Amino acid sequence: DVAALLLLEDPAATEADVAAARAALDRWQDSPLAARFASLGTRHEAPFLLRLGDAVVTGRFDLAGVDGARLVIGDLKVAKLGGVTAEERRDGGYRIQEAVYALAALEAGHAEVEVAYQWIGDDASAAECAQRVFTAADVNRLRAELEEAARQIGRAHV
Repeated sequence: DVAALLLLEDPAATEADVAAARAALDRWQDSPLAARFASLGTRHEAPFLLRLGDAVVTGRFDLAGVDGARLVIGDLKVAKLGGVTAEERRDGGYRIQEAVYALAALEAGHAEVEVAYQWIGDDASAAECAQRVFTAADVNRLRAELEEAARQIGRAHV
């Protein structure tokens, strides 16, 4: 039950919070990405590790499933798209996350990696999914992008 799960996570959740969670779940279940993952052997919260220079980045993919030679990584966003396309939203705020996911999966040995974002903040958002495919040809570019982002972060904190 959605209410019981939400209350375990947040004992102060209100009826409005429960209704919002149920609506988001319904939107997810009707989304293009949910349909895609329904046909894959899906892992939830699949862990990953990525070495970047002297740093190690760890995290979890919301969803991961294998489709032939391709690892499909799904990331759910509970926000609304706010008048932009799913691709615009991904490119405007999730490029580093996407690069980390893709590089971690490619370096783990997958020949192809598809990173897919699904927004479920409202009905219009849930109708769109942003996907991009990466291959071994992208590894050097992804690593360079992430190392440059790390250098910029390092300079900002000095």
